[in-house]
Amino acid sequence: MKKNKNTMNYTEGMLREGSLKGKNILITGGGTGLGRAMGEYFLELGANLVITSRKLEVLEETAKEMMAKSGGKVVSIVCDVRDIEQVESMWAQCIAAFGQIHGVLNNAAGNLSVLPSVCLPMPLIRTCIVS
Repeated sequence: MKKNKNTMNYTEGMLREGSLKGKNILITGGGTGLGRAMGEYFLELGANLVITSRKLEVLEETAKEMMAKSGGKVVSIVCDVRDIEQVESMWAQCIAAFGQIHGVLNNAAGNLSVLPSVCLPMPLIRTCIVS
């Protein structure tokens, strides 16, 4: 079978080595799953990270493992993105840690019900509109 010369190799990263050097990236939902995986890639590219979620123990363990693997700096902050006061506090902590944030990956799951919108509780609807 002839190999197509336009075939992409998905085992290599898309960005050049060092392309995020000195950049500070905030990842909501960064303690597990896709958020963690993308954070690990950003660290490989030279970024510093702030990872957030609602579970401090998970964040602390993830940050420790990420720093050991990459040598990069990872700050963990507890934050429920559905609570504006927690988001404002988290942002202030990000600025205190790094001075500025260059990119935000909004990966946190503000899970919605599969019910029709007429059945959703009003606080959840307000959260979705504000977020």
